Amino acid sequence: MNNTDFNHLKKLMAQGRIDAEELEKRLQTYDSINDEEALAELRRLIDTQPRAHTTSMKVYRIAAAIALLLVAGGLVWYTQYTKVTPPEISQAVQLAMQRSVESGKAQYALADDGTDAQDANARGDEHTGVLQEEHIQGIDGTLAPSDSHIAEPAAVDIPEDFDLMAARRVTTYHDKEFWLKLDDGTLVHLNYNTRVIYPEKFGRKTREVILDGEAYFMVAKDRSRPFIVHTLQGDVKVYGTEFVVNSQNAVVLIKGSVGFTPKSGHEMKLQPGQQCTLLNGQWAMSEADLEPYIAWNEGRFSFDNVSLEKLMDVLARWYGLEIRFESDKTRQTMFTGELDKFVSVEPTLRAIRKVTDVDVRISGKTIIIQ
Repeated sequence: MNNTDFNHLKKLMAQGRIDAEELEKRLQTYDSINDEEALAELRRLIDTQPRAHTTSMKVYRIAAAIALLLVAGGLVWYTQYTKVTPPEISQAVQLAMQRSVESGKAQYALADDGTDAQDANARGDEHTGVLQEEHIQGIDGTLAPSDSHIAEPAAVDIPEDFDLMAARRVTTYHDKEFWLKLDDGTLVHLNYNTRVIYPEKFGRKTREVILDGEAYFMVAKDRSRPFIVHTLQGDVKVYGTEFVVNSQNAVVLIKGSVGFTPKSGHEMKLQPGQQCTLLNGQWAMSEADLEPYIAWNEGRFSFDNVSLEKLMDVLARWYGLEIRFESDKTRQTMFTGELDKFVSVEPTLRAIRKVTDVDVRISGKTIIIQ
């Protein structure tokens, strides 16, 4: 190696254009090095500056890669955590919604589109069976029902952060239902004699509604904002998707997971197919027959070994008719089967006659059972 070669290699290293490994390779291309001092200096450079530079660069690159992965992972987690997934609405439920509206037995409205709701209110509660009000009046943190048709008027505690004055309300009457789509995509199917209070827009931390009556909830998934149903008896916190709440005495889980916290007591977690019911002042867990609830949500009445007296009580409210039994014996006649909710009363009575072999007929506004 001559002085020219040595100076050239030294200049390259100073500029950071070659590292220790590359310099080692180049030294091996020379047969001998006559200048011992040059050799010693090159070895010193190899053992110090170039290797230190290379090591620091590698550490920097690894740290940068780890930081990038952490940031990317955090973004993915946050996106998934705050993602809102609308509920899956089956074809059977979609058809039930369509048929219920066409039959005049129900209405459908969007929480983020006040047009339908306002039109429903404008047409009058006597014609539609549904009353929707934009503003609610509260007294001392409670909601006092003012509608006489609600079976058991009661006060429902209002959550502290619930903006009652900006809330909306839907109330159904004895022979009507209502389908309500909330701000997050949650679908609520209100039974008759039911009221729900909800915000036009949910907040950033929670999704809360107030229920007086019975409703079938199909809740949108949003892990960052729990969905809570406040009732007279307690609160239902959603961990899954579909469930039924009767504000007086029952919570039934169809699928997913919910927790029910009574007014005085600890949270009880329900699994699919379970119900929490109020019996003699105490809440108890038990297995539930889900078919009647699923059938009702899909536009059917489902009865399993039910007395004709109980069956007629349901039909009387649904069709707005009176019932008259001319024989006490027929009251206890048992019925098992399904009835279409959205057909007229005549086909329904024919189906009952066929199953029970009991003379059932209609006269004016009265169903007569002989």
